[in-house]
Amino acid sequence: MYDWTVTQLTDPSEVRIDIGAEDRADARNCVTVGDPVTVAAEPTELTNGRIAARCHDNRTGAYIVAEVIRRVARTTPDTTVLGVSTVQEEIGRRGASMISAEYDVDAVLVVDAGVATDSPKASPSVGNRITLGSGPIVARGGGTHHRLVAAARSVADATDRSIQFQATPDGTGTDADAFATEHGPVPTLHLGFPTRNLHTTVEVVDAGDVEATIGLLTDLLSRIGDAGTIDRL
Repeated sequence: MYDWTVTQLTDPSEVRIDIGAEDRADARNCVTVGDPVTVAAEPTELTNGRIAARCHDNRTGAYIVAEVIRRVARTTPDTTVLGVSTVQEEIGRRGASMISAEYDVDAVLVVDAGVATDSPKASPSVGNRITLGSGPIVARGGGTHHRLVAAARSVADATDRSIQFQATPDGTGTDADAFATEHGPVPTLHLGFPTRNLHTTVEVVDAGDVEATIGLLTDLLSRIGDAGTIDRL
């Protein structure tokens, strides 16, 4: 779906990582076959409320969900809200499939990093410009329910929040696709927070977008709770 500008190695044998070992035997004393590896880099605050980190996708999404749960517990106590953090989304949305089988829910709201297209070499392959600082992304198309999209738009208008739309005719490429179809049709919405340099060690988000996503999702859950059923949205 997306035109990545970062060169990705498809063969793990092409990767060379220096751990300081003197030879093969010394290296085997330090690591074993299959050990995971990642770049050791701490989150860095940039100017204008921007934050660079290697794991916005999708630890920031997990943070947003946790904060929404905390706020909803105070504002919408009569609505049952289940917050989950899934695994293995990038290799087949396996965690979402397991969660779908475990719980019977009325609707699913998925939060994940969205592609920002406002960096110099980014391609606007999502069909329109997605910019940092312009609010959360609401996906429209395959895998998203029109009533939830309309409700998100209505909440944004009522609270004077800025949101951005992304066309997803073939699906969102996130857990939302699995939740929507895995175990029967479940009304699903995908909310994204704009992220530059996605799938790199220098992903960049705007703190204002993160807070706006939290606020929009909290108010949207309140709207769904007041309606009693998605059909009344």
